[in-house]
Amino acid sequence: SFETVTIHDSFGSAAGNATDLFASVREQWVAFYDLDPLLSLLTEADALDLMPTRGTLDHRSILDS
Repeated sequence: SFETVTIHDSFGSAAGNATDLFASVREQWVAFYDLDPLLSLLTEADALDLMPTRGTLDHRSILDS
């Protein structure tokens, strides 16, 4: 575990923890998109007809970046 500092939508850590911070940000980004926020929003708004055609990008591939 390491300490982080958040300011609005920015994140910071000591230089020695930067690798861990970057890994954590990627993991949380994937977890967020696993929830499919656009689908949730359009479902709540009863607007599924506005769902754009999806491409083939695997959002989980960010974990390997």
